[in-house]
Amino acid sequence: MPYGVSTQHFSWVRTKTIYFFLMTSHTIKTMHQNLVKQSVFNRLLRHVDVEFPVSHRKRKASNAEVLLQVLRVLRYGVPWKDTADKCSYQAIYKRFRCWTRHDTFGRLWRKTVKRYADEKIRRDPQWFQHIFLDCTLIKNNGVTECKGRNPTDRGRSGTKLSAVCDRERQIVGIVPAPANVGDSLLATSTLSAIPFDLRSDKRRRINIIADKGYSYRKVSEKVRKVDRRFVLITQKHKKHRRFPNNQCMTSDANSMLKGRHVIENSFADIKKFKRIRTRDDSHTDNFCSFIFLSLALRTISRFERSD
Repeated sequence: MPYGVSTQHFSWVRTKTIYFFLMTSHTIKTMHQNLVKQSVFNRLLRHVDVEFPVSHRKRKASNAEVLLQVLRVLRYGVPWKDTADKCSYQAIYKRFRCWTRHDTFGRLWRKTVKRYADEKIRRDPQWFQHIFLDCTLIKNNGVTECKGRNPTDRGRSGTKLSAVCDRERQIVGIVPAPANVGDSLLATSTLSAIPFDLRSDKRRRINIIADKGYSYRKVSEKVRKVDRRFVLITQKHKKHRRFPNNQCMTSDANSMLKGRHVIENSFADIKKFKRIRTRDDSHTDNFCSFIFLSLALRTISRFERSD
């Protein structure tokens, strides 16, 4: 016993230390229940195990433990150094980088969103007749890739996300870009990022509802080159006397424009994850992996509610 420390104080410190370790182990076991549902976690783990099966040599951490810490980083934005539990944080980060290089979460999201689209089109062939297009800005923290001056944050570094969603706030296509890139320049790349065919009927048009930032004739022409069925519907810009795609602002177009809050709500849903709300990843592929993981979580949760 150290000199000058009483027996009562020493026993109190020992009791608190034992209690801390017991609570920590209990928290690790039940952490996935606070992050995601058990069924959702099992589906994620099943996909990761198929992509990266257990090797013959003993690993420092299992895929379940690493996935649990990755979800913790995504939800709460904790640094990688705080994820060390049974192994070092370098082992967890290297496993996550391996998953990122193989596009594990990207393939998971594309597979789940294709299943979501198939179910919606089977029930209603007109489901993707109206889709919503918009961009959002994200603050950066020590980022070196895919960054630009954020015009809404006093010229600081930022990243822009351009996304497409349906009427149920399900994002079906998303693309990252520097913050100083115009919204209209990302329209074609965002629509090309949709991993499935929006409609089974090749003759009917698909209305793309956007804001004034896309109200240019050149943008409308580029969108039509991606797919002839695409028709861009935007608000009338002050510099343009006519509608960009040579159409009048009818009552149907006005009613469709009133539903643009859907894409804003979808951005609010993915920004509930702190790692996406504030970007701390220097590598763009790491940031995209977190985005795909958050979208896959939301899509799988929809399947759980429907089942």
